[in-house]
Amino acid sequence: MNQPDHIIRGDELPAPSRTGLRLSDGDDDRLFYGRVKWAQLRDGLSLHWSDCQELQDFVMENTVGPRLSFVLFLQGQSRVDYGDLALTLGHASRRHAPEGVAVAMNEPVLFRRQARRGSHIRKLVVSLTPDWFQARGEGSASDGAIHRFMTSHLAPRVWKPSSRLLTLAEQMLNPPGYDELLEGLYLESRALDIACEALVSLGDGTAAAQQGLRPQEHRVRLLYQHVDSDLTLLPEMLPDAYQTAAVVSNMVLTDEAMAIASRFDHFDDYVDQVEPRRQIYERRATATTDAALRWLRGARDPERPAFLWVHYIDPHGPYRPPDPWETTFHHDAPVAIDESRMSDYMLEPGVDDGLVYVDRYDAEIAYLDVELGRLLEGYAALRPIDAALVLFTADHGESMMEHERWFTHGYQVYEEIVRVPLWVRGPGVLAGRQRALASGIDVVPTILAFTGVTPPSRLSGVDLRNGQGLSADRVVYAEAQQNAIAWRAAIQGDRK
Repeated sequence: MNQPDHIIRGDELPAPSRTGLRLSDGDDDRLFYGRVKWAQLRDGLSLHWSDCQELQDFVMENTVGPRLSFVLFLQGQSRVDYGDLALTLGHASRRHAPEGVAVAMNEPVLFRRQARRGSHIRKLVVSLTPDWFQARGEGSASDGAIHRFMTSHLAPRVWKPSSRLLTLAEQMLNPPGYDELLEGLYLESRALDIACEALVSLGDGTAAAQQGLRPQEHRVRLLYQHVDSDLTLLPEMLPDAYQTAAVVSNMVLTDEAMAIASRFDHFDDYVDQVEPRRQIYERRATATTDAALRWLRGARDPERPAFLWVHYIDPHGPYRPPDPWETTFHHDAPVAIDESRMSDYMLEPGVDDGLVYVDRYDAEIAYLDVELGRLLEGYAALRPIDAALVLFTADHGESMMEHERWFTHGYQVYEEIVRVPLWVRGPGVLAGRQRALASGIDVVPTILAFTGVTPPSRLSGVDLRNGQGLSADRVVYAEAQQNAIAWRAAIQGDRK
């Protein structure tokens, strides 16, 4: 059960810590005020957390056996020693973002902690001993960097906890008050999440996380994955004068799914239309355009420059263009569908002609085209559109009936899926069509350069306005994943 704040005395410490406790005042054994927990969640898996104020200067010493320890400091600073290794954990100032420290111990060491009167400490420590790994028959880690860490001794590694993990940590400090069994399961699942993320962050694949914005670098690869708080997004890179807004139309881009609303001055993620065959909420193009124009006409400050990101879900499966668009396109001879190649949510009752699906997809494109025109006309009625930078692109294409799976995307790196439109209009933009390969990573540098900001050197993209950097030998990358199968592509000119 969740415990209330109270005074923690020396006799409430675990037995190994009591024997090594040295008080500044031998007659006063009051150590903390707040909440502290030590829990053996499972053989080899332990948790210690505290949210308390230290009431006096004291030292705790005890011997700890071989283990991996993951320390997450949310507030405060503490001096600790693992044998001959001295560490200062956390920061004295709250201006610093929380950080984690991972330590591997391959032999018993003397642990020592120095407490300081008046310090407020909020922290979590998750420890895994060899017993935990052996009980599960786990072999050595296949990732080289993780293996080197696990077999090291007293070689600490700092890691940046994601916003999702910080949320889990807060939940662990304030559990919901379950009974003993449920609370154990609740804490165990979150403790393993901390250990897993810490180990993944130490792996070989994340060393360049701050050097660019390719998927393998920013690490946002999953739907409903919160963006790490230490990853700077485009609206935060713009000059302070800019007013920023976003209007999105798919539930996978909502703040609940991605935790990015705080990066914008205005974030509209109201999605209230549910797909017919699955619980996926979205907003059609008409409502999305209406929301964007409401912001432009109302909440936008006309004295400030603005950045507006408008995301449309159309065109997207299931293909159901609104009236009168559904009857816009027609075809001659039918093509029989193979339902085994289609996702269940795409199947339409009574439709056995594959070209009907193609016509409906084309109709959704035509519908979107009209809504884009309405958005641009609405902007032009308020501001000189020739002075604005307008950039239009898509996050994926769509495979029709060309390959093993029909009417879908995301599972392969076929040209129909990874080759998308990328259209730029505005001051300083060279007219015409570029034959050289561009990429989604070029969007941010192009917008930053337009606003007068020199793109950070860690960004791998180029400014698309003048075409410089779009050389014939440029290599761009694409990736896709379906369940456990991942595809990666490097594209240079006509080679792939």
